[in-house]
Amino acid sequence: MISIKKGFTLVETLVTMIILSIFFLIVVLVFSNFVESYKIARTNLQTLYADNYVTFLFDIIESEVKYAGSGANLFKGEFWRPTYTPGNANSYVRLGQKYNEFTTRTWLADSIDYDPNTKTLYISYVLTYPIILRRNSDGTYTPINEGYLGRVGWGIAASSINPNAPGYKTRYVKFNRLEKITGSGQFPGIVKRDDKYYVYETNLAVQSVTYNMNNSYEPTTDSFIYFISKFKDAIFENGYFTRAFRQIQIRYDQNQKKIVLRRFMPALDLSTNYVDVDILTGVKDFKIYLLTTRTGQVEEIEFGQAKQIPNFPKNSVFALKVYLHWESDWTLYGRKQEIIKTRTFILLSML
Repeated sequence: MISIKKGFTLVETLVTMIILSIFFLIVVLVFSNFVESYKIARTNLQTLYADNYVTFLFDIIESEVKYAGSGANLFKGEFWRPTYTPGNANSYVRLGQKYNEFTTRTWLADSIDYDPNTKTLYISYVLTYPIILRRNSDGTYTPINEGYLGRVGWGIAASSINPNAPGYKTRYVKFNRLEKITGSGQFPGIVKRDDKYYVYETNLAVQSVTYNMNNSYEPTTDSFIYFISKFKDAIFENGYFTRAFRQIQIRYDQNQKKIVLRRFMPALDLSTNYVDVDILTGVKDFKIYLLTTRTGQVEEIEFGQAKQIPNFPKNSVFALKVYLHWESDWTLYGRKQEIIKTRTFILLSML
């Protein structure tokens, strides 16, 4: 009788197991290398991403600091804004309330401040046309200098051209239009000293209602008018053209380890006049330093500490220094990735 072999011999089984073991070892090694390569690529990409946004943040600060001090005289003294109830023209009050968001944030260069409690850096400024209008005895307005005056909108009325004058006061105004009466200049365009204009103010409660400031004006502030210049061709909201009057707030949220940028645009007729943007997460530390020569040598001191020093010589400050320490929330080879960067910003208005 011929016997039929069933199953595998021991040798065949061992050989098969060895082959399968080698195959699975190769698969595991390939997969491990793939996972490791992915981790390295992801880490490099996220670190590069973070580094780019640190640079982006520094670039934002640099672009704003260069305007620090612009229009600073208009924030001195009392700075007022109108109040109103939408739809009720009679509710419009020219000197409604003080605009403390700006006047209380001007510790340095009349335009920069830092709150150590909220870890927020403030940069405020207003860019106006070089043309200033002076109120005449007949209620008209005349340029005190010659030059270009573009399309008008928001502006600031002042009691004096000298911010150190007794009782100096300013107010924020939305102007409707200028109406030329006489003169050799052209508006919009090059205005002349012999020009005379009627200036019309907008009632924010009902914007179809306007006032000729010839006979309807605020006597404590409306002696001089500064028109805020058009800053960009970007539209902020509701057709509002971005103007060169704003405040940048850069806040370090220590609990959430992130940097938040707020652009505050003081357009009083908008429901929302600010934009918040999370610039960077994973921030381990963020500090603002002042570079000063108060001791005769260049010295570095934290902004918050400088504010605590009685009679600190602000005019000795010539630059800001920003320090940022970013740390990843993942590890590679047992350690976290880090980015430590600083940048110094010269304050041109302090030189």
